[in-house]
Amino acid sequence: MSNKTAAIIVASMIGITLVGVGVWLSFRSSPQRAPVLSDSNNQNTPAETALPVPVQSKLKPKPKIPAFRVITDKVAYDIPLRSQIEIAAFMEERVTEENLRFLLEHLYELAKKAGPFKFRQHPNYVFIRIYARKGQAHVAMGYETPSNEFDIQIRKELIATINDPPVVRFGLTESERQMIWRDIVRVENRSHREAEDLYPFPMSKRDPGYTETGEKNQKVKQLEYVRELKKLYQVELAESLGLTMDQLEEIGTEGSNNWWETPATRK
Repeated sequence: MSNKTAAIIVASMIGITLVGVGVWLSFRSSPQRAPVLSDSNNQNTPAETALPVPVQSKLKPKPKIPAFRVITDKVAYDIPLRSQIEIAAFMEERVTEENLRFLLEHLYELAKKAGPFKFRQHPNYVFIRIYARKGQAHVAMGYETPSNEFDIQIRKELIATINDPPVVRFGLTESERQMIWRDIVRVENRSHREAEDLYPFPMSKRDPGYTETGEKNQKVKQLEYVRELKKLYQVELAESLGLTMDQLEEIGTEGSNNWWETPATRK
């Protein structure tokens, strides 16, 4: 090998070494790159391996139990085939279908833990009514079916009227109109009771002179007499209250549409 060739080889080796040193120095002096995630526990965690959002944050929050008070809570039956609890409760906050359903389910869970009974540890029948406005019939009910399912029925048409503020009509508050509504029902009950006493129906086939035609005529007479008595007693009621017949009729319609409570029927 000539001296000239050896010199070329040595120069090439020195050049390669210098390039390598330069590249090494450039990497060492460059600033460190920021981590993909700001995670103090693992600075090198790639974005695609980030922890998922907690499951709890994806679930719908459980609603709170609506404010209520128990009106009645009793054992209706405790016999070999049936141990039944009946509950009536009054909701004391804004009524919604969701609140009614949740309250019924809550009371049902409580009722199913009651016991012991004579023939079983816990009840096998539960019957619940929810009321939401004084003087009004129940707005929702739930009962346990023979297959041990809890069936819920909600009177949706009442919810809007319950949440609306009571109004004054004909100079009467809602409570006063509810009292008149009960008087209207008493008038109707009285009319039917007196007509049934005068024209009993159905007739007994053992009665002397009984005929099918005579029984049909009896029913017609009874219905006609009911209408006569009802009109008579309604006029008397309206006059005693200082109302017109139209106003009395409107209160009757309001009570019927809003499921206002009615007095017990006397036999």
